[in-house]
Amino acid sequence: MRNNSDDKGEGGELGELLLYLFLETRLKAPKMLSKMEIKTTQNQYVYGADGVHLYLTHDEDGLPIYQFIIGEAKIKNDILDATRVAFDSIKNSIDEISIEVCLVSGEILKEVCDKKDAETIKQMILPSEDINNDFGTYEKAIGIFIGYTGDYDEDIPNSKWNKCLNDKIKNDIGRAVKTMTKKIESLCLKGYSFYCYYLPFNNAEKDRKSILDSIL
Repeated sequence: MRNNSDDKGEGGELGELLLYLFLETRLKAPKMLSKMEIKTTQNQYVYGADGVHLYLTHDEDGLPIYQFIIGEAKIKNDILDATRVAFDSIKNSIDEISIEVCLVSGEILKEVCDKKDAETIKQMILPSEDINNDFGTYEKAIGIFIGYTGDYDEDIPNSKWNKCLNDKIKNDIGRAVKTMTKKIESLCLKGYSFYCYYLPFNNAEKDRKSILDSIL
């Protein structure tokens, strides 16, 4: 059910939905917590992040790493502005969110992974004194969705459209990567894994509302 008919904010419900789809279907990282279930170390709710997903990867020695991907979605006309705002927001979420508090109940884990993995993660997060935790590790990671206005030349002939479109998108992403690199440095985020998805719109801020209206 839609809570805000004006879809307020810079990402809105459409951004949250698209971030979910990319992480869930593309990365195969199931969603564990909605934004209303995320808590801080003081057991207070955090409303900045757009959800937490679970992703299993491995280190160089083949040991499992369970990544808890904290998501952030922004849809704005300017790609660089959206990127900057998303990184500023995710920095606050990374610092505030407590995975341990969020997952103090093992029931959440059982919904997104098998019983063995659920028990492994639970032991890593809430280890007991008689358990030697040498079977893997867990960490926070960052997932970002950016929707932006592509600003494409509509007078391009069909025969050149695909190439021009691809070239424009590559250029857009290249500019965004430079902004991301600066933000990672200035916000001290170098130690995290990033999963970033960019999607061009004809008019991002206008389309965000019209698309959501059409599917609800």
